[in-house]
Amino acid sequence: MRKRPALAVLLFAVQFVVAYAIATPIGEAFNASFGGAGISASEMLNPVLLVDFFQENAGLFGTVFGLIVLAIPLLLVWNSCVGVGLAHALRDGAVRSFWAGVSVWFWPGLGLTALYAVAVAIWTVAAVILGSVLAFSLSGEVAVFWGVFVVVPSLWIAGLAIIDLELDYARIGMVTRDQGVFESAWFGVRFGLGRRAAQLLYLTWFFPALILTVLPAPLEAVLGASVIVFVVQQLVILGRHFVTVGWIGSQVAFHEDILFTEETPTFATAVGGAESGIA
Repeated sequence: MRKRPALAVLLFAVQFVVAYAIATPIGEAFNASFGGAGISASEMLNPVLLVDFFQENAGLFGTVFGLIVLAIPLLLVWNSCVGVGLAHALRDGAVRSFWAGVSVWFWPGLGLTALYAVAVAIWTVAAVILGSVLAFSLSGEVAVFWGVFVVVPSLWIAGLAIIDLELDYARIGMVTRDQGVFESAWFGVRFGLGRRAAQLLYLTWFFPALILTVLPAPLEAVLGASVIVFVVQQLVILGRHFVTVGWIGSQVAFHEDILFTEETPTFATAVGGAESGIA
């Protein structure tokens, strides 16, 4: 984080531009539609009025859905660039080029990202099915609340974290060990789930990153919308990107320690090799 602050600034700048480009037309469309409808916030809670509103503004929500669908592949592409770029840039003491890593590993990295995106989609569908089953099988509001709104989301987040852990080391394996897409995916599973230290390292960064990710919304809810709050939110998001750089950098360093241990011969191996050579 100290040696490569420009990487965090780069991630922040790209996310800011993309978020602004996506949010601006959506926000303007919603403001125009809600303002013209003359419906108050309390009236929007009325299910009949809400259904009527959706029917009257079907074109608006079609546009919003289209923008979201367009944004998803763009975000996946950028996420792939960030993954392989950071894995390459933070190698060997963080002295390599981010863009050199992207140029070399972009297409294999994109294939790896797509493979894990399928895993995320499957896990999300499984969580939705589990939530639906619990909603219909449990009796009582308290049981439904804890089962559907606490247990299922917690399991879903835990599954996403495991997939993300595997993807991190899959990208690191791809970049540092020159592996293919499926070989890297399997390496991520073996390395991420096979070493408790890798999991503890992930959790060390996970909770600070989670706090910085959700913090901007409560700030606005508590302090209200203002220029100062917006600036503070952007600083929090920038801090989240610094955490990302430190997070990936620590995983790269941990992998390099393991790789060095694997490639360094023990005394017994060295003696055995020497004896074999003499023979």
